[in-house]
Amino acid sequence: MRKEANNKTPLYQAHGTDDMVVKFEYGVMTNKRLSDMGLPVKFFKVEGMGHEADPDELTDLGKWLNERIGNPEGPTAQSGEAEERAAKA
Repeated sequence: MRKEANNKTPLYQAHGTDDMVVKFEYGVMTNKRLSDMGLPVKFFKVEGMGHEADPDELTDLGKWLNERIGNPEGPTAQSGEAEERAAKA
């Protein structure tokens, strides 16, 4: 059940284009549904990734988290790298 207090919580969603378990199209449809609900979701398309974690995906996730909660050690990716990949999705 969706709680009003969480409506502004940023969501990170990544999906590999070669996922054989959950089709990439399903990830795109999920992103559209979340966006249509007014939730702040950022979709990261990971070219060539299947149903696993990928170093680029983890770098993007680290950057995304650092931008929201901060990291005294500094960002895990170069500035703007995650946003560039998101814009290509």
